[in-house]
Amino acid sequence: MKSQVKFIGAPLLALLVVVGAVDSVKAQPVWLSPTPDPGISVEVLKPKFEETQFESISILSSVWFLSARIRMDRTFHALWELPIAGFDGEYYNYYYGYYPGPISWPIDGETAVGNPYIGLEVMDRREMWYGRFGVRLPIIGDDNYYAREYGIVADVDRAEAFSDDLTPLMIRFGIRSPRGSNLAVHAWAGPTFWLYGGNYTGDNETLIDYGIQMWVVSDVARIAGGITGRYIISLEDADFGESSVHQFGFAANVGRGSIRPGVHFRVPLDEDWDFTGVDFIYGINLSWLIGGKNDDAGW
Repeated sequence: MKSQVKFIGAPLLALLVVVGAVDSVKAQPVWLSPTPDPGISVEVLKPKFEETQFESISILSSVWFLSARIRMDRTFHALWELPIAGFDGEYYNYYYGYYPGPISWPIDGETAVGNPYIGLEVMDRREMWYGRFGVRLPIIGDDNYYAREYGIVADVDRAEAFSDDLTPLMIRFGIRSPRGSNLAVHAWAGPTFWLYGGNYTGDNETLIDYGIQMWVVSDVARIAGGITGRYIISLEDADFGESSVHQFGFAANVGRGSIRPGVHFRVPLDEDWDFTGVDFIYGINLSWLIGGKNDDAGW
């Protein structure tokens, strides 16, 4: 179980034990919309690395999250997400100090289909308070190693998406500003339980995921900024800084109707991210809202 502990850096020990880097663990992607409207979305993420970490990465290397939110009745939604990672390029001395010297080798077109998320959300009739329960189905194998690792560093909040021998259970509680506000706040927190299986024999882990966003909403565009974090409460002999990771995120999308293209940008806030060589993560997204209330004040 401990073979991939150093992936994000020593302070994340257990967090990256299984992956070796939510929002789906928060699983309805929080960077796509300030509202809980049902719909279908796709996110494309690309980590930008230091030159000393990766070489000649193909433009086709990317991480995809396909998600759906399905209205069951006025207060219940079913949630689903499928992660896919593809890597093509040259892998260069990925772990600092792991190899005796600079080593690089070409990786030709690996693709990894990650662990799908399924969940259920219940909220009050004003759509302000919500609770959510979900699980990732542990279907990913231990092959396509480089595609999986590339997917892991693309989003620390969704490490479980490309982790093998792990079944994560996630509970979230959140609050949103009421519809009709042009300045909206979204905050959430809740535990994630990592249940190991397969070849891993270590202890299960408990994490707390949390975040807060501010959205500026108009009838044609929505812009957000915020911070997300993960804290391992089951990690012994480590302070908060050594047991947590955070990232700042920015997102924007446009569109008056149900089709909303957008962009996103995320920056690691912890020095421990230096271990991965990730400078920042960027990408594009597209949402198709279905049967929601997206005509309220531009939401």
